[in-house]
Amino acid sequence: MNLVVIKGNLGQDPTTRTVKVGNKEVPVTTFTVAVNRKYTTTNGTKGEETTWIKCSCWDSAAITVQKYFSKGDPILLEGSLKQNDWVDKNGQKRSDLEVRVSNFEILKKREQNSPTKDDNTNAPTPDPAVDDTDDDEDTPF
Repeated sequence: MNLVVIKGNLGQDPTTRTVKVGNKEVPVTTFTVAVNRKYTTTNGTKGEETTWIKCSCWDSAAITVQKYFSKGDPILLEGSLKQNDWVDKNGQKRSDLEVRVSNFEILKKREQNSPTKDDNTNAPTPDPAVDDTDDDEDTPF
């Protein structure tokens, strides 16, 4: 199984180009995602590291990412790893990995004045006319 799930932030604005696949021109959008990992060393020092991940998406997904995302936007994506191999101008064999995105979700940016989990003073009051309970009795299976 080749499945990757990543949650991070776009490290750059997406770039879209078209490639010829058979007789058809297909849009391809590429971008990087920054994923942060916090850690504590054995001596108690806290640190953080960022991993930059190359990503690409094709067809309608490519157009959607180009239209709705920009540098810094949060994203949740799913895809598969693809190894790219090539020979550089000096004749050296090179390779890298990228995530071929199959699904993604637009994550809401945190607004500056939005309440934190410790501060619910600005939280909306529930509407008593709305029943948002999950009633499984109507489920046919």
